[in-house]
Amino acid sequence: MHYIILFYSDSKQPYPFCMPFHSRETRQRSAIRNALKTADKPLQPKEIQDIASRTSPKIGLATIYRNLKKLEEEGLVEAVHLPGLARCYASPRKPGAILLYCEDSGRAEFLPADSGKVSLPPLPKYFKLQRYDLVLRGTFGKRGK
Repeated sequence: MHYIILFYSDSKQPYPFCMPFHSRETRQRSAIRNALKTADKPLQPKEIQDIASRTSPKIGLATIYRNLKKLEEEGLVEAVHLPGLARCYASPRKPGAILLYCEDSGRAEFLPADSGKVSLPPLPKYFKLQRYDLVLRGTFGKRGK
């Protein structure tokens, strides 16, 4: 993430805070972020383009990739790595998000945040856990979305 440090105009003293710097919000960038928010599941760039093109019809795949890279650097989008698929992207989620992955269709979706907690095994004292993501693999069956 990039930060802007503001300085008082009459001195070299910085303001007592820093604020995150984000690229300006364009119509295309907004369409990409909205596509990810409304999907509530990881999307491949082509899927993002299909959804984003509803509000920004001329958006190209190169624009999608360029904006995804910037959004990821700024922490506004997260890459999700799924087996056998190109890199997918999703809106940032809480640490410990649980992802359901269908091995038959390749479809994936997040469990709602209030679905319960997962108990982790005891970790060695020398290991400091920063975050974890859990992928449950199986098949969706008839009731899957």
